[in-house]
Amino acid sequence: MQSDASTPRSCSAAPKAIVTIIIAIVLAVCLLCMLCFVSASLIARTLGRTGNAVLSRVLGMLFAAYSVQFVINGIAAVRASLSLGCGNLLIC
Repeated sequence: MQSDASTPRSCSAAPKAIVTIIIAIVLAVCLLCMLCFVSASLIARTLGRTGNAVLSRVLGMLFAAYSVQFVINGIAAVRASLSLGCGNLLIC
């Protein structure tokens, strides 16, 4: 008789439930995005020219903030790897 270590194990119910929940959330987000794309002309008409300009500026600032944060995170990762004496970021 074989030991328990060599017998294949089946996945428990908890990871399957988590994967199912994640898939459901992803599908819900995709549906929400599709609804936004379909109703984009209605939203643009509702906001008007000024509202579209304001929304464009606000989203531009948000995108710029994310970009700066990514650069800061990258610089911090390089500085941390250099302080550890690692020459290669992938190995450290």
